[in-house]
Order: sequence, then C-alpha cells, then structure tokens
Amino acid sequence: MLVNDVFRIEEDLFRVLWINVELDMLVLIRIDIGTVVPLVFTYSKWVGDNGAMIVPEQDPYEGLRLLMHPTSTQIDRRDNAWNVIKDFVHQEPEVYFKKTRVKMLKGASDTHGVSQRTLYNYLKSYWQKGKCLNALLPSYHKSGAPGQNRQAKDKVLGRPTDDSRKNYKLAEQDKKHFKAVLDRYYKNRKEVSLSWVYKKLLKEFYSSRDEQTGEYILSNSYPSESQFRYWSKKLLSKASVLRARKGNEVFDKDYRETLSTAASQVNGPGDIFEIDATLADVYLVSRANRNEIVGRPTLYIVTDVFSRMIVGFYVGFEHASWISACLALESVVEDKSLLCQKYGVSIQESEWPVSGLPQKILADGAELKSYSSDRLVSLFGIETLNAAPYRADWKGVVESKFRLIQQSFKPYVEGYVPHKFNPRLDSDYRLDATLDIDQFTQIVLELILSYNNTQWIDSYDRTAQMLADSVSPVPIELWRWGMAKKTGALRKVSVDSFRLGLLPVGRATTSRSGLSFRGLYYSAPELVAKGWFLNVQSKKVEVSYDPRSVSQVYIVNDNETIELRLTDRSRAFSGLSLYEYQQVKKVYRAEKNEQLHSHLSQYVQTDARIEAIIQDAKQQKRTQKSPLTKVEQLSGIASNREKERQEERKRTFKPTQSSGQAGGQPNEPKEHEQSKGQGFKSPNKISKLIKSRRETKGENDDEK
Repeated sequence: MLVNDVFRIEEDLFRVLWINVELDMLVLIRIDIGTVVPLVFTYSKWVGDNGAMIVPEQDPYEGLRLLMHPTSTQIDRRDNAWNVIKDFVHQEPEVYFKKTRVKMLKGASDTHGVSQRTLYNYLKSYWQKGKCLNALLPSYHKSGAPGQNRQAKDKVLGRPTDDSRKNYKLAEQDKKHFKAVLDRYYKNRKEVSLSWVYKKLLKEFYSSRDEQTGEYILSNSYPSESQFRYWSKKLLSKASVLRARKGNEVFDKDYRETLSTAASQVNGPGDIFEIDATLADVYLVSRANRNEIVGRPTLYIVTDVFSRMIVGFYVGFEHASWISACLALESVVEDKSLLCQKYGVSIQESEWPVSGLPQKILADGAELKSYSSDRLVSLFGIETLNAAPYRADWKGVVESKFRLIQQSFKPYVEGYVPHKFNPRLDSDYRLDATLDIDQFTQIVLELILSYNNTQWIDSYDRTAQMLADSVSPVPIELWRWGMAKKTGALRKVSVDSFRLGLLPVGRATTSRSGLSFRGLYYSAPELVAKGWFLNVQSKKVEVSYDPRSVSQVYIVNDNETIELRLTDRSRAFSGLSLYEYQQVKKVYRAEKNEQLHSHLSQYVQTDARIEAIIQDAKQQKRTQKSPLTKVEQLSGIASNREKERQEERKRTFKPTQSSGQAGGQPNEPKEHEQSKGQGFKSPNKISKLIKSRRETKGENDDEK
C-alpha cells in the first residue's frame, strides 16, 4: 500500500494520504462523498481487520493530471489556493488531527484573510484529488468554451451603462488600440495607472484635432473605462507587467514562482531521488545498418538517496534535456520485471522492487529549470530541487554510479573511448564499434541489477537501528529495511498516465496518406472512421511522441487518448528511435545529393542532343521551300499521312528472299497480280496471325 493508492471497501472509496510503519499509523480519506475529514487508524490493526476486503480501484481523478492546458483563470485560482495552504499542508501527520488542524486553519485565515471554511475546502480538494497542485484547479474545463472570446451580435456584451449614450460595441480594431497603449505606456518603469493610460487611449485613437485651433475633440462614441480595464486583464499577464516594471533581475529574485525548496534530510526510501546524465564512453552502430557508426549514447541514472538503489535509467541518443530526463523518470514508474522483459532479461519483482514516484527530485538546473518541468509539480505533486552550477558534489550519490557503471562495462564492449589516445600510433577506437543501442542497454541493465543486489557500500553510514537489525549496506537490503521501518514515500501513478503527461508534444498534419509527423505517416481506426484522412482540407493536430520509438504517436484529449501506428507508407522505419530515423534520412539525403550532379549532367547532355535534332529539322525545312499555299498544305494532311503510312509499311515489312533462287533474288509477282498492274504487297500483322492460327488448327485436325 502506497501514498495515493485508491481502493474500495464495500461501497466506500478511499485514498491513502499517509503511511508510517514506524509510528504504526495510517491516514485515509473518502473520495466518493463531499463532506469528509481524514481518517486516522492504527496501521497494523486496520490492515488486519480490512486487508482481505480491499479492492484496488482506478483513480477517478487521474484525468486531472492530463489536463495539459488549463486556462489562465484556472491557474490563478489554483495558485491562490495553494498559496494559502502551502505553509501547513506538508506538516504531516499533525495536519490530519482535528485539534491541530483547526489551529492551522485559524492562523492561515488571519494571515491571508480567507475564511476557515474556504481553507478547508482547498485542503479537502487537495487530499481527495491526489495531493498534487492540479487538485486545486476549478473544474472549468468541463463546461463552457475556455480560451474563446464571446462574439457580440445584435446585443452589446456586458451590463447596461448608466450613461445616456448607448453602450459601445467593441471591434477587433479597438482591442488592437488597447494593446498598443498598454505596451507603450503601461509596461514600463514609470508605473502609471490604468486610468491615465485610458485617457491616452481616448486622445490618440478616439479624438480628432481641430486644424484651426489645434485642440483635440473627443468623438461621441468610444469604449468605456470598464471595457478598457476588462480587456487589459485579458491582454496582459501579471508576469509580463512585473518584468517590464521591475526588471528581470528584481522579478526573478522577488516575484518569480518558488515551487521548489532545498532538502534538509532524507526520511526514507522514495523521499529524494537524484537524477543526472552523461555521455557513455562507447561508440555504437545503427540497428538499421551495422556499418554505420552512430556515436556515443546518453546515459541517465536515477538513484534513491536513502538506499543508494538505482531506481531508473535511460540509454538513448537524445541529448541531456527535459525529454530524456522524462524518459528516465518513466522507467522509475514502470514495473521493473516488465521493463527488463523488453530487453530479454528475466527477473523477479523482488530483485528490483521499485515502482513509483518520489517526494522530491534533485537534478542539475539544465533539465528541471525548463518551463515543462513545472508539469512534474502540477501533474504529480513532485517537488523539484536544483543543484548549484559546478557543484557535482551536491549529487554525489548519482555521480558515483556513473564511474562505477562505466568502469564495469569497459572490459566487455568494443568501441570504448580510452582516456589516452594517440591518433598517430593507436588504431581509431571508433572503427571497433560493434554494439547497437539495444545490446548496450542490455549490458547496462545487467550491471544495474548486479549493483542493486550485490554492491557492498563501505562508505554508507548505517544508523544504530540498522546495526541492531544486521542490515547489510547493500542497496536492495537498505531499500527493503527502509520500506519496512521508515516512511514509505513513493507515490503510485500509472505508466500510461505518467508517459502521456510528460511526453514531448509536436504538430502533425492530416492528409490522404495519414497523419503526417516529421515525414512519417500514422493512422488509427478511430480517426479513419471519423473521416480525418479524406481528400478535404488538411488541419494541424497536436500529438505526443516518444523519442525512443517512431512506431507510434498519441493524440491526447480531455476524454480519451488515441494511439496512432505507422502506415504501410512508413513501415520501413518501424522500431527505430527518432535519432536513428533522423540518421537514416540524413544518409538518404546525402546519397541523393551525390547522385544529383550526375543526373543534372545527363540532363544537360540530353537537352543539348534534343536541341541539335530540332535545329537540324529547322535547317532542312528552310532549304525546301513549298510551292503550295497554306490552305493546300492543310488540306493535304490526310493524304500525306496515308502516303507516309504506306512508306512505313514498306520499310517495316520487307519482302523475303527465296531460298530456291540463285543469288537470293526476290520472287517474281504472280500472273494475276501482273495482269492487274499490282506489285508485291507484304502481309500485315493481323493477316500473319490469322494464317498462323489456321495452320495450327489444320495440324490439330490431322492428328485427330
């Protein structure tokens, strides 16, 4: 049983909020009713009484994590709710006891000016919907048309005005005027008021200047200040205004969101995971063509700080980035027996018993400082920590794993990068590359399993309780002891939910050949049934893709996820990674460019020969002047064609020579042909075929 697990007992649906085996405490909450409070139990007694009745259930709020594009209003409401509860929501287990919780709510109410009922509603929503930031989102995505502006028709939008003038009907040009004055006068260091900017708007766009007096005369029809203020909120973001008014340095120091904090201690397995990447010291070959050297792969390692267990990894050709970090974290969530099975390695679940997300992740600033990394916080409630630049010792646990694994595979692999290489004396080690990415991944996987289950860590500082329990400083033993005696902090999440929540996103286009993405074509029966690929106007679609395999992409909507597979047009690239596919295309383009010169040279020669033929024909026509008029030339086309056809027949069907005549003289014409004044006439193709068919039929009749 892990934090965030959802299960049913009879008719009641529960979520696990907190577990501490050492304190023998379990905290649950009902998620199928509105009026609820946390339920605190003695862990051992509750499991003994109810363990047999537990039925695991699908998390009904899992789709909330896949809400990829909440509106700005939803984000503001979410962040405001988080700001008033963040100071006490992590004070576990104290926050789960009513007496202590009431004091916390009262203190927050006095500080933020929010009622205790509202604070508890925020807290209840956070607990019931999965203990993540997105649990505080208002459910606006289920109704209305978020992100779409209302269009005024006959009636003017908004409440009626008290002015005797009619309400002003805004047009798109008015909004452009709003944007212009806001950018010019409001987003600067002078920090003027919106009222002052509104007056500048009226002067510049809704007034005319009298040429005689030079005075500005305000027109009778113009937007109200309320309309201007309303659209100011829509056209400007708080961050852009603060950056423009305070400067980037002050904004980053005093106003930027601070969603991560430094870890002060490690409470148990799953509390903090460290993640880092390096280039592996080996050159690999392509799976598509083993004569192609594809370079050095990126190696990501994810390590649990408490137990030193390697809990996830990534081997591939993506550079160290947010994308490859997500792929490494996905392996953390996966069932390890299924993960190993992909690479032909069979293990028991007990050999690698890690499947879940941690409370915090410590990484370099490169990966987790991207804007996309905020999704780890908002979708899964993971706190992200960034080490200072040039301080690899802050991630000493994971850094040591690189040295260990690189040294371990060095004796086995071909194409290993030596530390000392003399290009004049030594053979080029890159030419020794033999392994492809799958084979190298198998080697890394075997080394990880060996490390987790056998590596004795002399430097591990065991506690007195560990020594009393005779816990060996081996990662698997430390993990098992920590899960049994310390706080099990892993968060349960499905692999599909995690993958779709964090996979990179790209733009694809519909066509008759399928959904086109990066030169590949995909299809799905659901989309064919909807007529997506008919010969109609194409459209742009947002897809999620996995860089490790181009075999499929995903379309993620609020209500469904559609998997698209490669069509027959792109079947040659099935099973390749995105990097390998790009390499194949690169080689193809290089070969095409090499052939282009010879093809163009041949075309130039062909063009020259055709031009010579045409010039010769023109010269012959100029030397033979026709005595006929234009009308006579045109009227004789039919007879001229017949004459040319007879000449063509004579050239094609020449008379055969008689074998009985000396010198091979041609046969004399028959008497009746001479009497008629006719010469020799060669048979056409059809008469030959008829004669041959008759002779064949006669032979068959004789046989009968």
